[in-house]
Amino acid sequence: MEHPIQQTLAALAAANEQHSSQLLVARDAQPGWLSASQLQESAHLAPLLKANGEHHKASDAQSPAALWFGHYVFNIMAVAVTCYLAAKRVPDLRPGSVALRFDEDGEPVAIAWEGRQFAALSSDPAAAHPDCTPLPDLDALRLHLTRQLEAHCSTIITALRHNSRIGVAGLWLLARDYYGSAFTWVGEEMGNVQLGLEEARAAAALPTQLARQRDFVCVEHAGLSYQLIDRVSCCLYYKTDEGHYCSNCPHRPMPERIALIETWLGKRAAAAQAAAAQPEASE
Repeated sequence: MEHPIQQTLAALAAANEQHSSQLLVARDAQPGWLSASQLQESAHLAPLLKANGEHHKASDAQSPAALWFGHYVFNIMAVAVTCYLAAKRVPDLRPGSVALRFDEDGEPVAIAWEGRQFAALSSDPAAAHPDCTPLPDLDALRLHLTRQLEAHCSTIITALRHNSRIGVAGLWLLARDYYGSAFTWVGEEMGNVQLGLEEARAAAALPTQLARQRDFVCVEHAGLSYQLIDRVSCCLYYKTDEGHYCSNCPHRPMPERIALIETWLGKRAAAAQAAAAQPEASE
């Protein structure tokens, strides 16, 4: 019988084909796979950072590390949060239980789960599985998820500190902001932004290093809305040769960030209206 977490990942991939490549149950035959535990070794991590720096035409050591970490940690968080929100199950996130495939630019493009242990609600039919840690309620499961991600981030942050001159404090700020963003992004993908928002706030209040003080700003424009996370971290993209401040960068004043999101929402609304009008035009 298929493992409960493999069932969960396969179901999630089938439900969202757009992101199915990020929800692989096992490694495929493509090159570039590394277990997360291997990233603690400079022989594996340093080439990824070098490739990422060359891709972004970075002349400093900090921006490739920040950009690489942001892409890495958001992918790990998004998969874990999807399992939690959609299935109320949390896979083992220890570095030895997760593998990623990286492309020639050092970017993560796929994730494979290689563990056995997982956590689920005691009411879950899979709670009796020998690999399952049953937990009494959603609060306990959320804390378990957050502590696992905290431990995973800690391992990667330590490795990055040894392979670049980036500061530990800045990486933790990035991790906190990406964790909040993962909840609202997954919530939107599930068609339930409010659930993602509520869970992001609940996770942010937990006593872990992923706790954050800032909230979200609801931006409404052109009949659409977006939960803009009030970031305190910067990915340092602006330091690269091709870079600039991101739309939600804390270097931008909040009114400017909101205005950029309004412009984006306006484009989304216009595209939706154009798509809706196409059948009428063809008739």
